Amino acid sequence: MLLAMTTRAIAVVAVAFGLAAAVSSIGKASGMAGATVIPASPGVAGMASRGTRVSFEFTPSTVPRHAYAAGAIHVHLRTAVPRRTRASRIQFDFDDHFKFAPGSAPTCHREDISNSQVDMATAMARCGSASIGSGTAKATDGSTTLEPCVLVFNGAREDGAATVLLFVRVRFSPPVADCSHPAANHSGNTSLLVRGFLAHSRLRGYRKALRFNRLNGAEPLPLTDLDLTLQKGDYISAHCSSADSERGWRLRTKVGYVKPRRVQRVEATQRCRRGP
Repeated sequence: MLLAMTTRAIAVVAVAFGLAAAVSSIGKASGMAGATVIPASPGVAGMASRGTRVSFEFTPSTVPRHAYAAGAIHVHLRTAVPRRTRASRIQFDFDDHFKFAPGSAPTCHREDISNSQVDMATAMARCGSASIGSGTAKATDGSTTLEPCVLVFNGAREDGAATVLLFVRVRFSPPVADCSHPAANHSGNTSLLVRGFLAHSRLRGYRKALRFNRLNGAEPLPLTDLDLTLQKGDYISAHCSSADSERGWRLRTKVGYVKPRRVQRVEATQRCRRGP
């Protein structure tokens, strides 16, 4: 029975990341971005009524007009989809006035943290210098809810693209895992490593796309919440053009679901202020 519970927990966590210490809800943050739903493929209206939602905030919101200023970006994705529907693909397309510099941070070899028995303290001991963020997630089938912790590491380049490694640590029996002080944190029962690819966006007006594929592992529970913050030196930076100050920075998110097979696209914006 314990093995069955562990297998189920790992499958749930796989959905929780495609990305993401826990962070407070972005809805309470100052200068938060507003989200809008973009028309999706035919037949998605039923799911759209339940609302895939995304919001984000880049800080600081006051940055130079031309030069890039380093900062942090907080992304919060809420799927709120019907029971049994599972996210199989998540892609974030970032405005072309955001710049990512994965070469500015050390890299982590995924083989070093891929064992399910590696906890957060061990992961930080092996890849702490490559840490670029953290976060939390939730996945539930209505009766069982898991709330894993997430550590985000800068991975090595693979297939010509930079990678983002999501180290997911979960406790599959109450209480939920404690996400604080990861360097000394041994909580949780099992771990999962999810790889994402950071490459050029194909959308006009966007620069980079971060995508996570094939998240629907062996019968996972539906993802309901993904809450991430990325920050590491110059890893992400932004500038604010005159158009940005009026229209706002943009984040477009595409989520592919199965059971039933659907695609939803949502967009969030954040106004910025131009500094010197």
